[in-house]
Amino acid sequence: MIKSTNLTAKDLFNASSSSMSLEKATDLTVTGVATDTVIDTETGEEKEVAYLFTTEGVYGSVSATVLSTINKLVELVDEFGELEIEVQHRESKSGRTFLSLFIK
Repeated sequence: MIKSTNLTAKDLFNASSSSMSLEKATDLTVTGVATDTVIDTETGEEKEVAYLFTTEGVYGSVSATVLSTINKLVELVDEFGELEIEVQHRESKSGRTFLSLFIK
């Protein structure tokens, strides 16, 4: 688990039980970032989840491209306090949709 310094164990607990899907988001003001490992209730497998804490609530995602940027995003949130982020929905060469984060 990694997290920005402003988050507490209570924040992470609440994120794991009540986050919204990042796939539905577009423009966000991110105030905190974390990852956690959760158990998929259908498969029993462990999955890493990225959580973005925003002024509108908490968004979660298991997107590999989002997870790959989390370490740097934690550093930036710790440095700047909050970031304006655009969630971009892109299409791969094979036609699959994936998410990427863009700092405005």
